Amino acid sequence: MSHESPLDTAEPRANTALGVSALAVLLYVVAMILDERGDYGWLWPVAGLVGGAGAVMGWQAGRPRPRGRALLAVVLGGLVLLSIVGWIVVAAINGDL
Repeated sequence: MSHESPLDTAEPRANTALGVSALAVLLYVVAMILDERGDYGWLWPVAGLVGGAGAVMGWQAGRPRPRGRALLAVVLGGLVLLSIVGWIVVAAINGDL
């Protein structure tokens, strides 16, 4: 029976979280580029959800206080999620939804 300490699994989980957050940034950039065509509006919520998932994964990987790659995953994923949520709030206030 093998017993893994939380420190043994923290680095691979942080790498996975960083990969998910990087995917969210990529989806965000692709959504900005393809938004001009008009048929790719579904990419925005997908990028936000993936960003939120990456931020949560980074937080869980670096618990109780994220450092290194886990912190970078939290920041990148959180920025994508917050920018999309912020845009939704501003659009709702202005009546552009």
